[in-house]
Amino acid sequence: MEKSKRIKLIQLTLIVGLCIVGLSFSSVFHHSSHVKAERESLNQNAYLYLKLEHKKIKEQAVKPFLKINGKSFTNKEFNEFQISRNIVELNNGNSLLSDEQIKDEFIQNAVLEEEAEKQNIVVDESEAEKFTKQMRQILEQSSDEYAIQFLQDYLSALGISENEYWNQYAVLAYKKALKISKLKQQFFNEQKAKTKDVNIDELQKAWEKYQKDLVKKSKVEFIQGSISEERK
Repeated sequence: MEKSKRIKLIQLTLIVGLCIVGLSFSSVFHHSSHVKAERESLNQNAYLYLKLEHKKIKEQAVKPFLKINGKSFTNKEFNEFQISRNIVELNNGNSLLSDEQIKDEFIQNAVLEEEAEKQNIVVDESEAEKFTKQMRQILEQSSDEYAIQFLQDYLSALGISENEYWNQYAVLAYKKALKISKLKQQFFNEQKAKTKDVNIDELQKAWEKYQKDLVKKSKVEFIQGSISEERK
């Protein structure tokens, strides 16, 4: 495998680990070589934030939080997603994302996953496990000390072992990620078939509009106790 492809796959391994519940590749793909010299591992602010927030999640009562096209999601699912996204921002030296930004990303990912299923895009357990195994092998055979240390710090803050990460968290995350990735590739292929000589920037803009349109058509309800507030 070419060196550049291996690096991208290693970065993807870490990103998926951070985004345990739901993915947003365009907004989290910041772990490139230019930050390696600045940070040798998960920075202290990010580490402490992850550790404290993860402890809160373990202690919280699980309650219904919102419904997206009739499918229910809990406060725990949302909070896990919120923490994973904010970890990326903190480790890149940015501020925490607003609640609205997190909600928008969470909803978008859920809608995309649902759309993939509607279009009969399936990623079964064996495919996700196979992909996870490949990613683990790439990382373990890598000489990228930054990537390895980053993952170790992340696992330490979560209080889980490498085997727990790879066998439980990563498989679930890859299953979701691959589903959305396949939907995006299918969309690109359809656009290419419609328009000759379409470039990557045009494809990306079309994909962004497609995602927004799907969200606009979706029915989203936020649940607060016995009160449901429908998203405008």
